[in-house]
Amino acid sequence: KANGAAMTGEPLDITKDHSKDPFLLSGTSISEGSGRMIVVAVGSASQWGVILKTLIVEPSSTPLQDRLDVLVVTVGNFGVGAAVLTFMASLIRWIVHGARGGGWDALQVLEYLINSVTIVVVAIPEGLP
Repeated sequence: KANGAAMTGEPLDITKDHSKDPFLLSGTSISEGSGRMIVVAVGSASQWGVILKTLIVEPSSTPLQDRLDVLVVTVGNFGVGAAVLTFMASLIRWIVHGARGGGWDALQVLEYLINSVTIVVVAIPEGLP
């Protein structure tokens, strides 16, 4: 006898016979007797796997999430634009300062680049997707 309560929900033991009802489903426990079996499907190909595949539904994005995605792209583009403009303005200022005899400190350009990257990192809020 086999107990298929895990799959069918029926608590009664069912008598299995190789000619009438030879199949055991996943989670079936044998409560009485003995026998031999051949596994014909495992994982997602088994009956249990087929049922689980139909139950698992990928969540679709909500209208709010769609609007937030657009907002994140807009804020990100604004941040990148601000960073590029800041770097270009700082670089122009550095070139003018160097041309007037103020010296050509290359570490100053690195500092401008670091400031621009900081603007990009800060522009996109952490909680947004």
